[in-house]
Order: sequence, then C-alpha cells, then structure tokens
Amino acid sequence: LGVNPIFTAGVLTISGTALEPGTFNFVVTTTGGCSFSSLSGVLVVRPEVELILTSSTSTTFQSACINELIDPITYRTENNPTSVTVTGLPTGVTSTYSGGVLTISGSSSVVATYPYVVTTVGGCGVASLNGTITIDPNVTIALVSSTASQTVCINDAILPITYQVGNGATGASLVAGSVPEGIQGNYNATTKTFTINGVTTESGTFTYIIRTLGGCGTASLTGTINVNPLP
Repeated sequence: LGVNPIFTAGVLTISGTALEPGTFNFVVTTTGGCSFSSLSGVLVVRPEVELILTSSTSTTFQSACINELIDPITYRTENNPTSVTVTGLPTGVTSTYSGGVLTISGSSSVVATYPYVVTTVGGCGVASLNGTITIDPNVTIALVSSTASQTVCINDAILPITYQVGNGATGASLVAGSVPEGIQGNYNATTKTFTINGVTTESGTFTYIIRTLGGCGTASLTGTINVNPLP
C-alpha cells in the first residue's frame, strides 16, 4: 500500500512511500508483442520503532525525597531500535538498556524538578516519551517566637512559643510527656506554624521536643519550660 508502478517511454518505475510493513514478493510481466518476459523481486518494509511505558503511568510524573530511591521507571522498545537515549535525569539517577527494556532508577542529592526525555536510536523512525522527576528537600522547622525556653510560676500561663515548618512538612507535634500538665501545642495549617501555650498545673523542669510530620525526613527542636512551685 502506497507503492505503485509507473510505465512510460518503455521504462517501468516502482516508487512511493510504503504505508504498511511486511514482505512483498512482486512480479513484473510484459504484455503485448511476441511472447512475454517477467522478472521478480522482494520488497521488505520494516515497521517503525515503538517505545512503550511498562511501569505505571504515575512513575513518569513522580516526586522522591532527597537521597531516597525513586520508583523505577521502565519502557519496552519494539521493532529493533539499536539503542535508547535518556536526557534530563537528576544527578544520581541513571538509565540502563538491555534486552529491549530501558530502566530508570537511582536516587539524587540535588533538589529540583527534572523533565526528562526518552528517545529511540536506530531502526525505522524515531519514538520518544517524556516525564518529570521531582527531588524534594528535607523538611525544616524553625523557632519564630522570641525564645524556646522560659520560667513561670505554677498556675501561670506561659508566653506562647511558635515554630514554623517548611519544605513540605504537613504538621508538627510535641513528644508525649515532654511538657508540663496544662500546656498543649496546636498546628495552624494555613500559616504552617505550631504554637505551644497554656497554663501550667505542675511544677518542675521540662525539656520538650517538637517534631515535624509529613514530607521528607524529620526535623526536631527542643526547648525548656521551668515551672516554679508556689512559695
């Protein structure tokens, strides 16, 4: 299909663009005149190369934490390309091509968003697919109020202590038992801040620990609340 013979001025020309793959045995035979003559030939039309994603679609647009392995991304090639090139991968993430299968795997220590492109080399035509790998940083937590440590009298309110979380942290919490009775912590998802406040109901020295929730890794900070008893 797409290849046709043209006969003019005693010359037969077979030409065109093949629109289907396969092996085609053809015969050219004269007509008219005395007797006839024929010649045969074979036209082999090879199919275009193909590139097919074999891992889940979600792997081609994924986020991974810094220094953690990405979910492997795999592709299968069809119709015999000689090789495959991959451009745009994060440092530390590599590709291997063997037996018609391309695998992208590894981890990276460089935070950024990386659009990558997979392209076949050799064979008939060129096939390409793309995706994006995002390397996320570790979460952070920082004190934003004036101090993380203070001394108060029992049954008095402490000055609010506020922390800011960042880099993808979804919250924060106090380690159980690390603050005196009557003191609690609350997370504000809008401002991404965690505030420790309340009225103390027990005396003693308490070293509290606050830790991030969600995101990549865990960040923590400590402070001290010293509660003096009544004289």
